Amino acid sequence: QMTGFAAVVTTAMLSGIALAVVVMCLMTVTALVHRSAMGGRKELPLFSLGAVPAAHELAAKVKELVKDLETIETQALSAKVGTLAVFDIKKVTTWITLMATEVAPPAQNGIS
Repeated sequence: QMTGFAAVVTTAMLSGIALAVVVMCLMTVTALVHRSAMGGRKELPLFSLGAVPAAHELAAKVKELVKDLETIETQALSAKVGTLAVFDIKKVTTWITLMATEVAPPAQNGIS
């Protein structure tokens, strides 16, 4: 009885591994054939694990966030940031740096 169970479990695990390898191979071929498969604005949702929001929607949300941040008191913001985990603080810092270097200077120069 145990050998039968072990054979079924082994077959199921090896089938799962084989399926994963086949999926990885298909994704690799797709990425090589389709230029927009990875890294492009029209990236395939399968590769990015979800759809990328439209630029105008994202811009509207950033503008809304900026307005909210302008009205918040420094002490209240400091208290909220103080409760964040180290990982979250690093993500926020990275986002601020990205926005400051990629979005803010071109906007200040009149380039959009």
